[in-house]
Amino acid sequence: MEIEIKIRFQSAKELQRFESCLGKPPKAIEQQENYYFDGSEHELEQQRTVFRLRKISKSSPEEPTKQTKAKITLKGNAVLEAGISRVQETEEPFDYELVDGIVKDPDSLRLHSTKSPLLESIVKNYPVDSYKLVGYYNTLRKLYEWENYILAVDDTEFPFGRGYEVELESEDAEVAKAKLVSFLQDNDIQYSFSKRNKFVNMRMGEIL
Repeated sequence: MEIEIKIRFQSAKELQRFESCLGKPPKAIEQQENYYFDGSEHELEQQRTVFRLRKISKSSPEEPTKQTKAKITLKGNAVLEAGISRVQETEEPFDYELVDGIVKDPDSLRLHSTKSPLLESIVKNYPVDSYKLVGYYNTLRKLYEWENYILAVDDTEFPFGRGYEVELESEDAEVAKAKLVSFLQDNDIQYSFSKRNKFVNMRMGEIL
């Protein structure tokens, strides 16, 4: 179970103010390309399941040369209430070089299923007639150390607009949320609790 606090900013200016108040540079920066797949009849979405491939280009002060990797992720039964997200998640590394070809030809997922235990499980447990790309977005993610947590500060470009968000993963969600909200209020930063996750925003064509 992945448990995250999700806070939204209405503008890039508020996001930048938040970063400035953190008082230190990020420990790492990731440029992410996120691609979502489903069956031709949206079979996975009907079961409240989300299937994503993500390409990541990562740099840090210790490693200024960009490192590339990819991940395959399956999420299910997501619930987002009062800024706290809870979702069942399975994730594993994936072959970076395969992603672009799959985006161009989603049905090639079957051909590559033996190269990934998770992909093999998806193909087996969620049978579909054919696959399709149902959406994508790009995220510039900055990772900060703060109060014994890792903050993911996201500037996300959707086909229809930009979204600004900070995510904080913690099993003790209420305590983490209270600390983050207190920090925002103490620094007079305008914010709101995210009402939808990035996937739903992408599918709805609107950021909430």
